[in-house]
Amino acid sequence: MRAPPTTIGIDLGGSKLAAGLVDADGALLQRRVTARPTTSELLADALVEVVSALLTPSVAAVGMGVAGLVAWPAEFVWGPHLSGVTLPFRKLLAEAVDLPIVIDNDANAAGVAEARVGAAVGRRHVLMVTVGTGIGG
Repeated sequence: MRAPPTTIGIDLGGSKLAAGLVDADGALLQRRVTARPTTSELLADALVEVVSALLTPSVAAVGMGVAGLVAWPAEFVWGPHLSGVTLPFRKLLAEAVDLPIVIDNDANAAGVAEARVGAAVGRRHVLMVTVGTGIGG
């Protein structure tokens, strides 16, 4: 019998890189957290490393939330905490894994998650405000 599908979620914040393996109900199965690398090269290596560490045969997709402007569903454009980082995140991850990959603003991703499996399930209108190294919504 095949394992139910899971997803790898990545949160690239101002001070840390966090990733988790989650099931269809939103339950966190595994987690990895590290300080956010400060150069493009180190960040690229860290992203591939964290995805590889969480990858199992049941993983159906990878999603990444990043503070800042994102040309959804593909690429990070600009962010307040990633000055000088010029990485095509989606392409980089696609080279590491052959799975669907979506990149979005972290507050958008958090809002969608709450609407699908969290506190906002069944609500018509949702407002998400994120507070971390910065404030987003």
